[in-house]
Amino acid sequence: MSIISWALDFLDRMEATESELSASWKFCLTKLGQLVIFGHMRDDVAILFQDHCWDLFAFDPQKKLMIPKTERSATELEQTFKTALDRLSEADKSRWGNKKPKHDADNLSPVLGAPIPFSMPSDLVSLLGLVTSGAHLNVFHGQGGRMKIWLMRRGPSMSSYPNTYDQLVVGGTEPSKDADGGATIRREASEEIENWEAKLPRWRETMVTPASTLQYHFVNPSKVQPLPKPHMRGMYEPGIRYVF
Repeated sequence: MSIISWALDFLDRMEATESELSASWKFCLTKLGQLVIFGHMRDDVAILFQDHCWDLFAFDPQKKLMIPKTERSATELEQTFKTALDRLSEADKSRWGNKKPKHDADNLSPVLGAPIPFSMPSDLVSLLGLVTSGAHLNVFHGQGGRMKIWLMRRGPSMSSYPNTYDQLVVGGTEPSKDADGGATIRREASEEIENWEAKLPRWRETMVTPASTLQYHFVNPSKVQPLPKPHMRGMYEPGIRYVF
């Protein structure tokens, strides 16, 4: 199943099984004349959009739906969300740690399964509860009780989860670049590990088919340490992760 198919199937099952989500605000796009749910928002986020982006989105308070007013092209959709991020960040600076969020090419995320493929600022993905997709590479040697796994530690200046352990290679899948999770790992490894093919000699065997595929939905922590980025705290996060 493709990354996009996984994402849309996951959203359908989330809506059907999670009572909390069924009562949440939904971010929708129009697909073949029908509204399709692409994300779940908390009430305070929906109010923020209504107060500051009333001219960019249509709102249905009864059904708790939010839909872009313009969906004619990727360019128009992307501009809608860039404008929305600028307004929201100015209206609620503390949500982004009083730092102005960016929406340049390096800070955009694809909206998986969108009828018109487009990307939105990554800082809005958490607010809208969109499905994210990524791949994780775990490297180990030895067997049984003597098995050792390689980890890397995130830097102390990282904006989310500083000083915590992480997989050796991890990254978000990009449908425009990655055919599957293995392609994501190969791309990320080439960016993060010098001469990575020599250091990971079994990559041809292990980076083709994931050992497992995880699907999860949770609410980002707001009171434990270390904390995620301020704008992520307390937000819905559905995700798909390919594990190698």
